[in-house]
Amino acid sequence: MERSLLGSMENLQLEPQGRSDGHSWDDGAYDGLRKVCIGEDGGGVSSVEFVYAKGNECITHCHGRHSNERKQFELRYEDGEYIISFEGTTDNDGYISSLIFNTSMDRSSDEFGKAVANNEFSLKPRGFHKLVAPPVKKLQAQGTNDQGEEWDDGVHDNVRMMRVTYCHDCVVSVTFEYANGAETVLGDPQGILDDRHEKKEFKLCDNNEYITSVEGFFGQKLMTTLTVGDEFKSVYYNMKRLDFNTNIRTYSVMENNTRDGYVDVVPFKLEEKGHKIVGFRGKSTEYSPQQIGVYVKPIDDAN
Repeated sequence: MERSLLGSMENLQLEPQGRSDGHSWDDGAYDGLRKVCIGEDGGGVSSVEFVYAKGNECITHCHGRHSNERKQFELRYEDGEYIISFEGTTDNDGYISSLIFNTSMDRSSDEFGKAVANNEFSLKPRGFHKLVAPPVKKLQAQGTNDQGEEWDDGVHDNVRMMRVTYCHDCVVSVTFEYANGAETVLGDPQGILDDRHEKKEFKLCDNNEYITSVEGFFGQKLMTTLTVGDEFKSVYYNMKRLDFNTNIRTYSVMENNTRDGYVDVVPFKLEEKGHKIVGFRGKSTEYSPQQIGVYVKPIDDAN
């Protein structure tokens, strides 16, 4: 029976409530949860729908049987609200008959469905943290140039590897590899890949090592080109230096003079105390990264 989807909560990594038959489901990991919609049928819960936040996108997943009666509970996601626990009841056949969600702002949803006496359950999620626990934060991208295409590697469990290519005076590309559980996810290269450029690759020590901050410099460099009878001046915006600081060590790129012919050199540092970096984003032209930003989540939430 399709309704029995609601009897399996194994994706929460808690003792399942309800029936053990039906199909397992796992919505994956997102930045946070924006809204919960519940379908009701015959006084019970017939479907659940979660609207997640991923960057600027809203991702919706629905499980169970379609119902014309639907109620919703909207979280104050922009204010940092998240679900800390939920409770409910099961009917005599083991199906979930009611649900109530409790949040970090001391709010509770209305009761969805109809409660059944003596069949209560209450769960304070551990595994659900990827979806609704203290939300992943997006730190503002840093850089002196607003040109280029936006890129976003998304949110992951941890950063596993950083690959940086550079020439004598600037970073020309960055590529990041991430860990999602046992899976490895490779982000797209940002900037230009050229075998003539030097390369540094930093691999973190599994999940025991994580990035706590990223810092460096952006600057402008004036280039003069001479042709017959003419002189052309161009301004280039480049990342002049890039350091990755972890809980164990610092990995540095471009440890040269921060000026070196550059003007308007601007330092940057991306850091949130008590958090680790779990994803990168930014802007890049076809020649080099122009901005860099990060996603962070609490270190106690580390995988």
